[in-house]
Formats: sequence, C-alpha cells, structure tokens
Amino acid sequence: MYINPINDAHITFWHIARLGIFTIATGEFQFYNDKEKQKKFIIEISNRSAQLISKCLRNNPSSLRPLIDLHHIELFLIWLMLWQVGREKDIIEWLNQLEVYLLVRRSNRLDTLPFIESNNRIDLVAEYAGTGKRPYNFTDSSSYLLLMILELCLSLKDENRDKLINRYIQRIIKGIGDDGKSFTDNSVIELMGWIQPEDWEKKILSGPVTDGTAIPTNNFESFNEDDSPLSDKIQKYIESTDKMSDHNISTDIPTSVYILACIKNNSPLPSEFWRKFIMRLIFSETRYK
Repeated sequence: MYINPINDAHITFWHIARLGIFTIATGEFQFYNDKEKQKKFIIEISNRSAQLISKCLRNNPSSLRPLIDLHHIELFLIWLMLWQVGREKDIIEWLNQLEVYLLVRRSNRLDTLPFIESNNRIDLVAEYAGTGKRPYNFTDSSSYLLLMILELCLSLKDENRDKLINRYIQRIIKGIGDDGKSFTDNSVIELMGWIQPEDWEKKILSGPVTDGTAIPTNNFESFNEDDSPLSDKIQKYIESTDKMSDHNISTDIPTSVYILACIKNNSPLPSEFWRKFIMRLIFSETRYK
C-alpha cells in the first residue's frame, strides 16, 4: 500500500523542481528590452509560483514527503519561491508541517513510510515500503537534507527560528520526544555538510559529481562551550566550514542551469546556493554579500 505514496511523492517533487527552476530562470534571462516590463514580468511569475507552491503544500501531502537526501534540492526551491516574495508565514507553516510528517516516519511506531534514505537509493525506499523489511543497503543514519533545513530556519525571525531548530534537533535528529525519552531504536542522525570540488562547475554540466569533501558537524557538539542558542551554533558551524574553501562558484552560468544539472545528474547542490541568501540576512560583511 506504500508504493503508491512513494510514486506520488516522486512525481510531486519532479513538478516542484520544474516550477522552481522555471521561476529562477525567469529572473536570470532577458525576456523584454524594457527594464520595467522585465521587472513586472519577473514579479508576476514569482508571485504566481509562490501561490502555486503554497496551494501544493496545503493540498498535496506528497510535497511533505522527501524520500531521499537529494530531495534537499526541491526543498530549497520551495523555500526560495516563498522567501523571494516575502511569504515568511507560509515558510513557517511549511517547516512546521514538514517536521510533523518527518516525526511520524522517524518514530516508526505506526506502519509508515521509511525515513529519508541517505544514499539516495529510491529503489531501496520502494523495497522497504513494499516488503516492510529494511533492505541490507538502506541507510538513514546521516543527512545533508536535515542540515539544510536547519540552515533555512536561520532565515526566520528569532522566536520562530529557535522553536523550529530545537524541535528538528530534539525530535527528528536525536529521536527524543517532548517527555525527554527516546522514541526510536535508531541512533542519532549525523548531520553532514559537503564542500564541492574546485572543478564542480564543469563536472556537473557533463555528469554526476560524487567527489568533494564531506564535513561532519558532530551535531554542533564542538560549539557547546556556552549556553548560546542552537541557531548561534549553526551559524558558527557555517562560518567554520566556509573558511575551509576559498572557491566561489562561477556566476557565468545561470543558477537555474546548475540546479537542473544537479537534479538531472542525481548530484547534491552545494550549500553555497542557499547560504548566499540566508547569510546575507544575518551577517553584514561576508563572502556572500
């Protein structure tokens, strides 16, 4: 009975990707010689896309059902379509709903879909759901997607930001309920960062990119020297990993092309793509300014 929901989610995320790429491309390519007409066109498309994705999130549960870690790309596109037209309320509602949906899957108390597969094997997700038995190679012990969600939370105002981050880390990542007790037999999920190789721009346009540098976060334990909020620790992690790479992705190629290439080639999207928006809201002087 769970093969159909997996198929529905697969198709839904495909449509989300199409809408997101189209929306970004609208602002990157010149459609009118008249600047005012071009600006009006971009605003109209952005607002329409935000309305469409909001309706999708409210009416289609599949949009809250990421299956593999690579679905972080589509989640980023959802955030971007809402954020660029100032729909913070919709972002908060979406991230809250997503956490609840993930919590049900993480708890594994009900006969539910498996959690997000870390190695991006959607065939294993389908096998797990279809047989009810965990395949030998299925893994959900680490996640780049969950780290991205925490970073997206930094774009919100303090109160909403901290509540969401605390819930994601406590319930989804650590598997601890509101009563302080563990509700899952699974171990804590390790949040993993990633730095793309220096020649990423050329590689991703011709095929999958599987190399690069994995950056363990240790779930921000190394930043526990004080009682600062988790949001501050995430920011410190971003700053520390940012110093590990002086390589900036070339802007000669449109962002929409890079994102399309990542989806087509089943490859992760570098964190620079969302950090350049989020960090601009937080720091006055960074490489993303």
